[in-house]
Amino acid sequence: MALRVGLIGLGGVARWTHLPAMEKMDKEKAQLVAVCDINEKTVAEVAAKYGIEAYTDTRRLLDEARLDAAIVGIPPHLHGDLEDRIIERGIPFYIEKPAHRSIDRAIEIARKVESAGLIAGVGYLDRYQSTVDRMKDFLRDDPCGTFVGFWVGGIYNVPWWIKKDQGGGQHFEQTTHTFDMARYLFGNVREVIARGRTGLNADIPGYEIEDASAATLVFESGLMGTIFSGCFQRTGPGRNGFEIFCRHGKLEFHNRSHLIVRQGQEEHRYPNTVDLALAEDTAFVDAVLQKDIQRMRSPYPDGVKSLALSAAVSDSMATGLPVKPKVVPGPASPGFLTPAR
Repeated sequence: MALRVGLIGLGGVARWTHLPAMEKMDKEKAQLVAVCDINEKTVAEVAAKYGIEAYTDTRRLLDEARLDAAIVGIPPHLHGDLEDRIIERGIPFYIEKPAHRSIDRAIEIARKVESAGLIAGVGYLDRYQSTVDRMKDFLRDDPCGTFVGFWVGGIYNVPWWIKKDQGGGQHFEQTTHTFDMARYLFGNVREVIARGRTGLNADIPGYEIEDASAATLVFESGLMGTIFSGCFQRTGPGRNGFEIFCRHGKLEFHNRSHLIVRQGQEEHRYPNTVDLALAEDTAFVDAVLQKDIQRMRSPYPDGVKSLALSAAVSDSMATGLPVKPKVVPGPASPGFLTPAR
């Protein structure tokens, strides 16, 4: 029998990823049966479109909808109590990144997930790109010497994103994808040194976060690389991805688009061929059906490890000092690549 799935939160991430993915999902595996959002008009429209149940209260949803699994897409500062209620009911869940606004609270939830033996994951969908698999294959034979990462562009147009206590800043809410990819490719980070700047977005009312930041990561292997964030651009082009330098070549990763492999005079270009939203939701569904968390590339504890990295960047910018990411319980994700020493 197909899993009964509920979707909590009907903002942009639901419209761009999870709703289209659930439409394409193998109906013998899982079906979307209910949606929940505090916006009554939005939830009514979505429920009517898909012929499913509508809720504006998560407690009612969890008590009445007989869910086998839940997908959660809400702002970072609203996480916590909802996960507690889901865990109490023993419902497997998949949440959008970052896992929480507070790293300490996320670690607490990670321990509850581990203790309950529950299938849970975090939405680092970029891990599923075909170009990422190709990069990992390349790096196994030719380890990275150093790298530069980027997420430079404009502001994500939702009110909470520019509030420090809600979204945490671009490095925390958006470039977390880039930090996560660095971990996925190169292993765990030992220390972070970060700086930020302001002033370019002073014309935006209520703006509280950095306009740009740079974070140098020192990995347990000894590898070092720097990741830049920027949300000051009014017109592009920006940059989202990595430049990775190896002994025998260079990788230019254009996130969610393509990979360029350069070796001497040779250049090869590879497009991403994976529907990322469908891939991440299918991996979660398969993990629940097979009771195997390793079916996902970003289990909850490993997603919290990427949150710990963003939190360390915040702390380093605030103090001006090097910061070690907090220790998070749980194993590394499947496909985790540790570079040669």
